[in-house]
Amino acid sequence: INIGCSPLDNWGPPPEKGIGCLGVGLYIFWIIPGVLYSQKVKKDNEERKLAYQNLRAELDNLLATNKQLLNI
Repeated sequence: INIGCSPLDNWGPPPEKGIGCLGVGLYIFWIIPGVLYSQKVKKDNEERKLAYQNLRAELDNLLATNKQLLNI
């Protein structure tokens, strides 16, 4: 009597190897936005660094011009 306990009873083709829906979903909704966000953060940091360098140059110039007034 065959009661359905044999591995041969559930035989089917082997599972396909692929990234599947989960992999595609992670790529679209997690990896791509992460890369875009990191590029945006890098650009913002460079802009802030440039603004800081410009401000520092202006403040150094202001300090140099007013040394006598500030008694430095």
